[in-house]
Amino acid sequence: MKFAAAVLALALGVANAHVADPEDSMNEGDRIEARQTPPAPRRLATTDGCNIVPPTLEYLTTRYGIDPDTASADVLEALLMAVAGHNYIGYNDELIAEANDASRTNALVKDGYSGDINFPFGELKPIATVGEINMCEGSEAYGDSYTGVPDGTGAYLIDEDTVRIVVQSESYGTITQQETWPYKVNGGVATFTGSHVHFIDYDRTMMSGFMDYSGPASDMVKGFGQVASTYYNLAGEFVSGRNSTNGVEGPTSYGAHFSNTDVDGNYAVRSLPTQADWIMQSLCSAHLEEKHQWGTGIGFEDNVYIT
Repeated sequence: MKFAAAVLALALGVANAHVADPEDSMNEGDRIEARQTPPAPRRLATTDGCNIVPPTLEYLTTRYGIDPDTASADVLEALLMAVAGHNYIGYNDELIAEANDASRTNALVKDGYSGDINFPFGELKPIATVGEINMCEGSEAYGDSYTGVPDGTGAYLIDEDTVRIVVQSESYGTITQQETWPYKVNGGVATFTGSHVHFIDYDRTMMSGFMDYSGPASDMVKGFGQVASTYYNLAGEFVSGRNSTNGVEGPTSYGAHFSNTDVDGNYAVRSLPTQADWIMQSLCSAHLEEKHQWGTGIGFEDNVYIT
C-alpha cells in the first residue's frame, strides 16, 4: 500500500536552502546566489527541547563511514553544510511536491528548490526532510539522520505540550540499493540497517499555527530518535546477532530475524549487510492507535503503532 507515502511526501520535502518568504518570487540569479551563499546558522529560541549543536566533520565521517578523500562533491557539500550548522531536523523549507509539472507552467527547475507550488486546495509546508541531521544537544540520537523513504505515519500527544510524529522510513538495504545507517537493539546485541521507524517531537502550540508561521519547522522541533529499541522475532525470542565467524556464515539458532533467514536461521536474502547483522525490509503503510481511542477502557491499553 503506497497511499501513505504519497500523503507524507507532501509534508516531507527535499531542499538545500531557505527562502525567507515562501511566496517570494526570486529570479534565477537570486536563487543561484542564495545557493552559493547559505544563510547563517540559526539557534532555536522558541522551544525548550532542542539546543542546536553542529557536529564536527570527523564525527560525521566516522558515524556514517565516509572517506572524505573518495566522497563525491555532493556528499562533501552536505557534510560541510551540516558542520556549518545547516540541515538539522526541520531546517529546510522547500518542497519536493509539485502542483503541476514545471514544463507545463514554466516553474523554476533547480535542485534543492520548490517547483510549482500553486496547489489548488491549500498550501503545503515541510515539517522534516530526508537527510536532515539531529543536532539536539544531549540527545541519545545525536548525529542520527532522518533516513529512508517516508511512508506509514502516526501522531499522538506525549504530553500536553508536545506532538510526536512517528514515521516508517522504508529502505530495502542491500536488496536494491545502499544500506542506511545501522542502529542497535536489545542492549546492543544486534544491529539493523534498512528501514527505520523514527519519531520527531514538535511544540504543540507552534504546530497548531505552523501554516501561518513564517519560519521553518526546525523552530518547533523538540526531539528526534528511533522509536523501538527492543525487538522480538516470530518465535518470541529477543533478536540477537547474526551467526558469522571470520566471514563464514552459519545458522543463527536463537534470535534470528526471520525476515532475513529460512526456518533454520540460515541467511536467505541475496546479499549480506556490511554494516549490521540484519536488514529491516520495507515496512510500508502503518496505523497508530491511541490508548482507549474509542472511550474510557475501550481499545488498546497503550498507544500502538502497527506497520
